[in-house]
Amino acid sequence: MRVAYVCADLGVPAFGTKGCSIHVQEIVRSFLKRGDVVDLFVARTGGEMPEDFCQCELSQQKSSPFRLHVFAPATVASLADREVAAQAVAARIFDAIESQGPFDLIYERHSLWSSAGPEFANRHGIPCILEVNAPLIEEQHKHRDLVDAEQAFAISQAAFAKASSLAVVSEEVGNAIVSDFDIELHKLHVVPNGVDTHRFSPDVPACMPADEFTIGFVGSLKPWHGVETLLEAFQRMRRECPNSRLLIIGDGPMQRQFQRIGSAGNECNGDMNISSRVHWIGSVLPSQVPGYLNSMDVAVAPYPELPDFYFSPLKVYEYMACGLTTVASDIGQLKSTIKHRVDGFLYNPSSTSALANTLSMLAEQPAVCKDVGRRARKRAVEEFSWDRVLMRSLATLGPKYDWGAASDIESVGVRCP
Repeated sequence: MRVAYVCADLGVPAFGTKGCSIHVQEIVRSFLKRGDVVDLFVARTGGEMPEDFCQCELSQQKSSPFRLHVFAPATVASLADREVAAQAVAARIFDAIESQGPFDLIYERHSLWSSAGPEFANRHGIPCILEVNAPLIEEQHKHRDLVDAEQAFAISQAAFAKASSLAVVSEEVGNAIVSDFDIELHKLHVVPNGVDTHRFSPDVPACMPADEFTIGFVGSLKPWHGVETLLEAFQRMRRECPNSRLLIIGDGPMQRQFQRIGSAGNECNGDMNISSRVHWIGSVLPSQVPGYLNSMDVAVAPYPELPDFYFSPLKVYEYMACGLTTVASDIGQLKSTIKHRVDGFLYNPSSTSALANTLSMLAEQPAVCKDVGRRARKRAVEEFSWDRVLMRSLATLGPKYDWGAASDIESVGVRCP
């Protein structure tokens, strides 16, 4: 099968190191493992092409003549220019697909200003899977700026209408786009994220000695990742489990604030200064992450109680694949990703004490910790590999296309307003 993989998002460099870039690479890698021929059509590369992509044809459509700085401060005029530039990139990607076809399948990672893949597929009568990772217009309004909202809506509506199937990463993403767009519900399927179960494995050597009970976190230090809650819970559990440490892998704008929490303590409620017990590792190369995970006994995903939690967090799948006991907020997709007390633990995200108590219990019961971790690894291998993710995505096209796809897909349950 010949596949055109499209990523027209200027904020998602195809060969970068962010989670979104890893997602791009792993889906392409899974196509290649199947023996498919993949042509890449991207807005940004962000690095060197991986060696195992050597057989892929790469078409990068840069944002010239307007030089786009995605994260630079912007005026309304420059934001408008960026939006126009992004649409121009999508148009050139369409032309590039047209010139390099024919293709058997179009697979596009949905971006705010592109309907290139669905438009091409619709014109040529071939299937198109549109992977939807977030409600992008809502995100843009909330976290950035959106000048031409009407045009953004029109482009997304065209993409949703002309795609053969919509593979949304969580039920919450599905519900969000259904509430904003005219969606044919039979096209809509939940296909959660996954993990490379070979790269993330208990067999990878640990980076640090395992001489004390170790709790860990991997991710950017931003408010919606809940690191503040983890630090406060660690302060509490240290009263009963002094021989424990906390590893924080990653960096971000709130690091100094978080470090102050660790060094402050609160003598009135028994909290202690934990600064010497918290190891701020900082940002590491993707290749180093498994080694740090295997330096932990427990890994935490302490997301706060967000009303619009629509994520399918890569970190949780990576924790589980390394055979770690994962402790996560009982929120959103995490409720189904983790089977409570079977292959991980869920806690009320509004209760720091619940997190602290779970961590203390695991520190005191290492056998439980190991058993849960083994079951997490088994489930990751059987259900959460990227190869399984791709098979589920292909299955969204239905029996008409027999490409060795998995049948255990789940249609989105749309909530009534």
